[in-house]
Amino acid sequence: MKDLKTYRAQIDEIDKKLIDLFEQRLDIVTNIDKVKKNNDIPIVNELREAEVISQAIFNLNNKTYSDEITEYMKAIIAISRKLQLKSKDTGN
Repeated sequence: MKDLKTYRAQIDEIDKKLIDLFEQRLDIVTNIDKVKKNNDIPIVNELREAEVISQAIFNLNNKTYSDEITEYMKAIIAISRKLQLKSKDTGN
C-alpha cells in the first residue's frame, strides 16, 4: 500500500501544477477572445484546433498515449470554446 500512497501523492502534486497551468491557459483564452471580438474573428477555428492536437501528439514522449492526449486536448479545446461562448452570451 505504500506504493499506492506514493503514487497518489505524486498525482496530487502533478494535479496542482496542471491546475495552475490550466488557469494560465484560460487567462490567455480570455485575451484571445477579446482579440477575436475586436476583429470579428469567429470563435471556432477547426484548423487551429487540429494544429493544437497535432502539436500535443508531437510533443508526447510516449506515442502510445496518442489517443489519450487527443481526447485530453479535445476536452481542453471544448472548455476554452465554452468560455469564449459564455463571454459572448454575457457581453463581456
